[in-house]
Amino acid sequence: MPTGVDRYVRSLLTELVRQLPSWQFDVGVLRGVGSLPPAIAAPNVRTAPARLSDRAYRTLVSHGLPAPFDLATGLGRNDVVVFPDFVVWPLARRAPVVAFVYDLSFVRHAEQADARHAAYLTREVERTMRRATSVVTISHAVREEILERYDIAPERVRCVYPAVDRKLFRPRAESDVTAAKQRLGLPERFLLATGTLEPRKNLVAAVDAYDRLPADLRNDVGLVLVGKVGWRAEATMAAVERPRSTGRVVHLGFASDEDLSLLYSGAEALLFPSFYEGFGLPMVEAMAAETPVIAADRPVLAEVSGGAARLVDADDAAAYALAISQVLGDPIEQRRLVDAGRARVDDFSWAESAATLAGVLRDAAG
Repeated sequence: MPTGVDRYVRSLLTELVRQLPSWQFDVGVLRGVGSLPPAIAAPNVRTAPARLSDRAYRTLVSHGLPAPFDLATGLGRNDVVVFPDFVVWPLARRAPVVAFVYDLSFVRHAEQADARHAAYLTREVERTMRRATSVVTISHAVREEILERYDIAPERVRCVYPAVDRKLFRPRAESDVTAAKQRLGLPERFLLATGTLEPRKNLVAAVDAYDRLPADLRNDVGLVLVGKVGWRAEATMAAVERPRSTGRVVHLGFASDEDLSLLYSGAEALLFPSFYEGFGLPMVEAMAAETPVIAADRPVLAEVSGGAARLVDADDAAAYALAISQVLGDPIEQRRLVDAGRARVDDFSWAESAATLAGVLRDAAG
């Protein structure tokens, strides 16, 4: 299951290339990290001939010898260089730089992150803010957090929202959903929670809320978790595997894009209790599938859902369980959430986001 960052970069680049056929896009990829998706193949896209492997480059960095990224990847002279994953690497050739910083979880929730990785990002993102001509983030809430923490001019930080693939994430045929549930061994009716099993995603809250549902409701509706096992996943796995007299909790692990689309479409509701997100893309993907969303009442999730999700204190298992019971027991509320979600998805467009990013790149290049 591709990460949210993977989806974002891939989709944004695909649309940017389509919109700007007169621009030349040089993509620097270290050896061993894979190739570009076929959708990005275009006459104005060139993959630079990598001179170093990903392993060799990271070994140099770990020893305090950060080789210039443009030389390591074979990039030529460019009007602007984009770094899409938090860190700006050194360059041999001076050029304006646009960097993407998706969230500040490594400082705002450092206790829930891998300590070494959090320390690394804390140090490198501070440098990124100094080096970058412009910084792109994915919600206005995170933009405000960046401006509060770092000494950076407001005009240098821009919000470029993600969107969803409407061809993939959509209401699916009932027969296809049924076949997927049978193939994956899922309950006939289920709640869905997605995300890497790590503390920040707070999936234990989804399981705790599920276990507090009335027994007759648990007998009728299961809970399905989708996502790889991440760091400090023991509490989540213990919650999944705990004995229960009624109900069923399933951890699927990895799911392909196609299966994820079918799961969204087949779910009674998406549970999204995350402590912290840069955007919260699964909420919008579920809305595109016309599935109600019951999410944590966090600033970013409130911004992104725009009133189209039931927001609740996800740290209060009883309150979360009550919200689930109310939504599942009220067809009128379900229809309201579905209709509001369908309208909210229309507010996010890869075409509009790519056009905004094109403006950022023009400004940076001067």
